[in-house]
Amino acid sequence: MLIFTILQGLSSGLRVHESPLYRYPYRSAEEAFRGDAKKVYQDVQTSWERGHE
Repeated sequence: MLIFTILQGLSSGLRVHESPLYRYPYRSAEEAFRGDAKKVYQDVQTSWERGHE
């Protein structure tokens, strides 16, 4: 039992845990990614337009 507990403790760093979503307006990670992608697209578009002035 002690060895099993020690092995569980050592392997706990290898387990994958989903982190809580830190952005309030988004309900899922997909929505957050979509929102970030839209912001990046707008930034690229704005910088592209400024480059042609």
